[in-house]
Amino acid sequence: MDAEQFRALTDKATVLLESIDLEHYYGGFCLADEAIGSLGKALLSATPEQRAEFSAALSEHSRRVLGRFMLRAPMLALRARDGSVLGEGLIVAAVLEQRVRDWRDDLVAFAPYYYAAQNVGLSPAELFDQAARFAVPELATTMRRFGQRRDVTLGAFGWRRIETPDGPTLEMLGLKGQRTGAVVGSPSWDSINEAMVRELLQWIESQPGRKRSDQA
Repeated sequence: MDAEQFRALTDKATVLLESIDLEHYYGGFCLADEAIGSLGKALLSATPEQRAEFSAALSEHSRRVLGRFMLRAPMLALRARDGSVLGEGLIVAAVLEQRVRDWRDDLVAFAPYYYAAQNVGLSPAELFDQAARFAVPELATTMRRFGQRRDVTLGAFGWRRIETPDGPTLEMLGLKGQRTGAVVGSPSWDSINEAMVRELLQWIESQPGRKRSDQA
């Protein structure tokens, strides 16, 4: 990605991410998920230095929005029976985490991806290996090793699956396995500025060799 493309993507992404209301970014698949997933795929064409620059420039709000998408991705994959969003979520994780602070936190965050990949017929090892190509070396090693494990369950990493009228979702458990109420899904929301999302998606599609349908 050349410097002009990168700057345009960064500017459009910043406006979009800052516009998302975290208090309502829950529930089923919405335009925000489509936009952030496409942003993640677009960043595959960026250089490692550009991805680091993108991450460093993010505001705390934008980082929380991307973190929310990362949490949502396994739920969205389970509901849609489609694993493409898992790759997008892990790419977002790779962009956000330019320095590993606590690898144990990463394992907790990655466990729903491992579980969802198995449930939609994907190889966890392949899923994490593909995302690791775009991560900093320390995180890449953690991703690859985690994807190769054979002992990963939701419960072992502090999660449980919940069935709701809208489909499956996930809840993070407390230190002693107690329910916390920190559920990934809630009533559907889709009040994001549609014109803004469409502008970002159209710009991504217009770039040479980049399509929203590309797999991460």
